[in-house]
Amino acid sequence: MAVVASQPQSGRQPRVPFTRDNNRGVRKVAKLLANPKEDLTLLSDRQMSVLLSTFGNGCESVSSLRRAAFMSQALQALRERGVVLGPLTRNAILSARIDNAEQVSVVEELKDWEAAGLSPDAETYGYLSKVYANSANTQAIVDIINHMKTNGFAVSETVLESLIYSLAKAGHYKQAEAFVQKFVASANEVVLRTAIARAAVSRGDFSVVFNNIAAIPSGAKPNQISNNKYILEVLIDMLEAGEMDAVEKLTNSKLKKEERIKLLADLATVLFSYDSERTPLDVMAMYPVIYVLGGKDVHLAIPALESLQSAHVRKEYATALVQQLLRKGDPLSEEKLEKLLNSGAVQSLSVSRLQKQIASLVMNREKKEGAADERQLALAARLLALNFPRFTLQKRVRISPEDITASKKLLIEKGQKEKAELLEMLRKKSQTYTRWLESSLEDLEEEMAHICGNPDPKPAVVNAIHEVILKKIISETPVNYAHVGHHLQQIKESDTKPSSRVSDLANQMFSAAFSAALVERNFGIMEKLWENRGKLEEALQLMVEHTVESNSALGQYQLAAAAVRAENMVILKSVFDVVKRAHGKEVAFLDLAMVLLEEGKTERALKLLEVVAFRLLLSNVYTDDS
Repeated sequence: MAVVASQPQSGRQPRVPFTRDNNRGVRKVAKLLANPKEDLTLLSDRQMSVLLSTFGNGCESVSSLRRAAFMSQALQALRERGVVLGPLTRNAILSARIDNAEQVSVVEELKDWEAAGLSPDAETYGYLSKVYANSANTQAIVDIINHMKTNGFAVSETVLESLIYSLAKAGHYKQAEAFVQKFVASANEVVLRTAIARAAVSRGDFSVVFNNIAAIPSGAKPNQISNNKYILEVLIDMLEAGEMDAVEKLTNSKLKKEERIKLLADLATVLFSYDSERTPLDVMAMYPVIYVLGGKDVHLAIPALESLQSAHVRKEYATALVQQLLRKGDPLSEEKLEKLLNSGAVQSLSVSRLQKQIASLVMNREKKEGAADERQLALAARLLALNFPRFTLQKRVRISPEDITASKKLLIEKGQKEKAELLEMLRKKSQTYTRWLESSLEDLEEEMAHICGNPDPKPAVVNAIHEVILKKIISETPVNYAHVGHHLQQIKESDTKPSSRVSDLANQMFSAAFSAALVERNFGIMEKLWENRGKLEEALQLMVEHTVESNSALGQYQLAAAAVRAENMVILKSVFDVVKRAHGKEVAFLDLAMVLLEEGKTERALKLLEVVAFRLLLSNVYTDDS
């Protein structure tokens, strides 16, 4: 046995994923372990292993070099304090060293176990097999397998994966294929075939990559989330190797159109889900990736966009497509853009990320003539409009009499009397509407009830007076919660769908009242408001906005309780995430446990509190530096 290569099993340095480098958690684990005030004897072997796993790929957002440095500091402190390392802890350390591309000597590792009076287990041998796989030392892996069999250990899937990877990395593809066929009945075929594919990527043998991914049968469930990550790893390896066309061939080689659409939607969700630690540049770095995986076209992207439920992810994906189509110099880019926009799949864009490309559309017009010029202008206008989707879809711009009077005065002062006179054409002449504006809220409500009581009320009249009523409620200072709640309940229980304008005003009224109650910490009012509104999603959004502004979560108990009663796990998970970002995991877990107890979910609450107990022991890991 010998010291082997320090590369991870894929043959490359571990990548930093899509989040920004944030070493706070790793640094604080190291600080905790080195703190002489902490009694580490209270930690079990399993708990210590969980802490030390932070220094491996359990915290991928930190570079491998920094993780290795922090782990070295932590281990030095543990040695100085005489902390005894159990088998689980030693396995966690070994795993982290492999993840961080450190040189590992199998001989020295086994000597350390023997000196500690411990025997390696199946997990240990799995990690040691990875060490040998990195250097394509197949015979050593065979020795490990024989040793495991002799000592009564079941040969794990990890060891089989290492064996196949080692053979493939040495170029022995036929032998690797033979072992896949031998072990496929007892191991995950996706794991085994992607092992060959990753080794082939490291050798530049991309035809082998295509063939092995294509050979994965549908019965092996390659699109299952637990398996999809292995194929995604191969895809990203190929992207890092500069094989953009290879990625397209790989996705075409096996997946049907429906499967590719689902894969694109899943990837978009992973790449573009909201993460407060990611900068716009981090997000934009993913634009070329999703564009290439979609075949550098929009025929797959359109149905993938339509299948996305998250408005945020959908907006980011659409922005990525538009940006790439405008950047690539594709002669068919305008046709593809028009196809994308005409599909109706694009509901909004982050135009701030497209300013350079849209400006280029307009500034290069001198190169175009006639219809081509108009076409580019129309495209630019449509893209800009998608930055304001609500104004585009709903005609909400109105000019009040006060606006007309002020505008006329300004135009006359500027010497533009003719334009000022034209503004009179915009002034409403309805005496009824003028009377409504001057009426009290009580009179308006009485008149609206009378109008609705008619055998055949005119919807336009009902909507018009309803708009005036809602505007008056919105303008009330301080907020009259009784008026707000009454009209929200009225809209909720109405058999007639409100107009878009009434819906917008109801949203404004609810948002203003809910935000005011949130600031006042009037949780009883908040609960009544969202009960009257019937939309927990809106309450959640306002809670998120307030938390971001104040860096303090409010209303989480009431909203979580409402979500538990409604069995809305999506909202409950979102509330948990908001509290976690504002106050840390421990507070979020405790808040959730309290809500479950109050709502009669005692068994679930007690199970949750068992998890919290360990986290509280280590709570200073998640607090700011002292």
